[in-house]
Amino acid sequence: KAVQTFKETYSEEDLRKLIQKPKGNYSYCEFRNYVIVLLLIDTGMRAGSLRNILKSDVDTKTIL
Repeated sequence: KAVQTFKETYSEEDLRKLIQKPKGNYSYCEFRNYVIVLLLIDTGMRAGSLRNILKSDVDTKTIL
């Protein structure tokens, strides 16, 4: 029988820090990273799938 391995998950405190919006006068990169983290957490998307998104994959006509 194969040995089961488990990946370490983030604690609730770690998640709170990750989803906290950058404070004050933040840079483009800080805001981009914040949005990426929210997308990954909210959708359950894997980082590899996120890296493969193309501009043509986004239907701008249906964005609110």
